[in-house]
Amino acid sequence: MKILRAQWGPIMVRKKQKCKQKQLKRGFKNWPRAWLIAGVFSATLCIMLLSFISVPLALLGLGLFGLVGMIETEAHERSLWQQAASFKFKTLKDGQDALVKDMAKNTRDIEALKCKVRNDDAYEQPPAAMINKDMPSKRASLPLGLDYKEFPRSPRAIKPQRPAPVIPAQNDRENFEDLSDSIVRELIHHALYEERVDVFVQPIQRLPQRQTRFYEMFARIRARPGQYLPASRYMAIAEQDHLDDKVDNLLLLHCLKTLSESARIKRAAPFFINVKNTTLKNGAFMKRLLNFVAKNRELAPRLVFEIRQRDFDAMPAALLEIMRGLGTLGCSFSLDHARSLHIDVADLQHFKVRYVKIDAVHLLAAAQNGGKEFSALHKAKRKLEANGIGVIATKIESEEQMRNLLDFDLHYGQGYLFGKPELEGAYKSRGQGRRAGLEENAV
Repeated sequence: MKILRAQWGPIMVRKKQKCKQKQLKRGFKNWPRAWLIAGVFSATLCIMLLSFISVPLALLGLGLFGLVGMIETEAHERSLWQQAASFKFKTLKDGQDALVKDMAKNTRDIEALKCKVRNDDAYEQPPAAMINKDMPSKRASLPLGLDYKEFPRSPRAIKPQRPAPVIPAQNDRENFEDLSDSIVRELIHHALYEERVDVFVQPIQRLPQRQTRFYEMFARIRARPGQYLPASRYMAIAEQDHLDDKVDNLLLLHCLKTLSESARIKRAAPFFINVKNTTLKNGAFMKRLLNFVAKNRELAPRLVFEIRQRDFDAMPAALLEIMRGLGTLGCSFSLDHARSLHIDVADLQHFKVRYVKIDAVHLLAAAQNGGKEFSALHKAKRKLEANGIGVIATKIESEEQMRNLLDFDLHYGQGYLFGKPELEGAYKSRGQGRRAGLEENAV
């Protein structure tokens, strides 16, 4: 019954309002016909009787009846206008009350989510003092003859006004194994000390049109001019030093800044951000995210948090509730490194997982084997898509791979074939940045 009222209530209100407006326009035409006919007949009869007595007296009676009729008509129209105005004021008041209740509900949801994060047994404060405590002992061993004094602290949160030019390498996925772990560690500490983590973006395209639908953000550490350490090279060391949360915080800060600057752009592209279990229980991360979502509820659907499937399978109940709470506020999630598409759809929908990423290698292997394996994988993909969960094939490197994947009828693809990870704004013109929801000066 409540659902029917919620669905039909606004329609009935609009109908009543239209009826009131029609009554206001018709005025005295809404009077009962019997009363109108009786009044006209009585006035005519009186005027005829007065005409037998005296013509001036009849004219005086005619004027008197006309004046009374005008007064009654004006009073009736005023009454209808008052009723219509009262109805409109009541409608506005009801709408305001509903809006206040909705805002109160959103506030309660945000406070409940904050309490869950605060009361989580696995809650950990980020080791904020770790960097400052360790920095004095490490400054003397900076690689490449660098010194912190040569780099004045930037007033911007992540990057300077103009990004450093990127020098494309022959092999964009250059191996940085020639850098020792100690040098990589120094580079990480230096980047976090200066709050200068560079952000790269890679497009996720809609197939078969090959139009950019999303962007995935990556945090990278600058190793030398034009060359940046990928996450696969520095993340393990950052986790050892408990600095991975710092990197995630800076990446989130940059993403939220870009979302705010592109809020005025229509149909701007959403952003995928990689997060880990520890990120969701990080107090600074969640506080910054919840404050942003509370103030910019309309931008929340453009945030897609990416989690590894193995982390999702092993996630405790408290963190799953945090995921569901973020989904309630408008954010969504994506499963990365999926080993298979045979996933419980009900769980994905309950915890607001809207996308599943699977490597093209797994799809190509199933296509080569054919038979039942290909049929089962294709059926699982169609089941996910039928329930509103998009399947994204990743690491598509060549046109040959794309041709071999045509039988899967893919809707989304990501890989070097569609665009390599690049420094945000380095190669994009201003017009392209606007269409994609990326500002050229947002880096």
